Amino acid sequence: MLNRQELLKIKSFTDILNKYPIIEVDIRRTHSGYEITTRNKRRDKTLGDALCIAWEMSTHYQWTCTADADVNLFLTLMQSCDFQRPYRLQYSCSQLADSACDAINWIIQHYQQARPSHDKTVSNRARRNSRNTESITQYINDIFDTYSRVLVVRLDVGYEEETYDRLDTPEVIEDRELFLATVRRRYPDLIGYVWALEYGKRRRYHYHMALLFNGSRHQQDVSLAQALGELWQELSHAAGTYYNCNASKDKYDHCYLGIVNHWDREKRYYMEKFISYLCKGDPLIDTLISKRQRCFGRMETPQPRSRAGRPRRLALSLI
Repeated sequence: MLNRQELLKIKSFTDILNKYPIIEVDIRRTHSGYEITTRNKRRDKTLGDALCIAWEMSTHYQWTCTADADVNLFLTLMQSCDFQRPYRLQYSCSQLADSACDAINWIIQHYQQARPSHDKTVSNRARRNSRNTESITQYINDIFDTYSRVLVVRLDVGYEEETYDRLDTPEVIEDRELFLATVRRRYPDLIGYVWALEYGKRRRYHYHMALLFNGSRHQQDVSLAQALGELWQELSHAAGTYYNCNASKDKYDHCYLGIVNHWDREKRYYMEKFISYLCKGDPLIDTLISKRQRCFGRMETPQPRSRAGRPRRLALSLI
């Protein structure tokens, strides 16, 4: 089965096309036959990888549209082309090389012609991130309208390096769903959470999570974060890892971890600032998830409880 991480090779080439819109390939005679080239070795390697993966996906697999519009466009154009599988862009006869060269230039040309309509996707992503940030502000205010003290736990969870090459997106999503469902079941005083899935060239798949608990019931944030991290290790498909951010509060110039009181404007401001940062989005993860999958999410907003006395009001805009 083709690993969806291979799609990043297509992403690398579409990034080149976006940066250098005027690219053409031609044929160069070699001692072993004919080679298609962009006159740049690094680009040739990236192009060859992208074509091989796209050919595999369009020929042998029923691929699902990713959340990355550029990669989808490249794959769609590849499917529309009668293209023989390339091997490092090298061909044994001039006829095959000519045909492949024409097909590649056709793909590049139509990609550049179609892409202006896809530029709208970039601005849509920015607007989406802005809306998510606004919703997080309201989410946190809603929580503090219900609870006077909130215990903030931050976890970064991922996988051991030895598992990177065999991990795939569905497994990573399943791990997160199982983990959060188990936390909700085992910890009835969980009142909210926000998570973001990212993909890095060094750390590969990983999540940033902020988990919020009723601070009137929980005060030991470091041990709670450790227990949650160990739960991730227990439940994840592969060898799970975690980083307990609450155990390193001294590394933060403005710490929002641990207990945050309703009246503490400064802590609430930095709490909102960090959690909103999770909304920034990750261009690599968009390549690896389908349009129906998400790279950011949160727990449902808590239902307000009836309380006697004067209601609390504190707008973060005051700071």
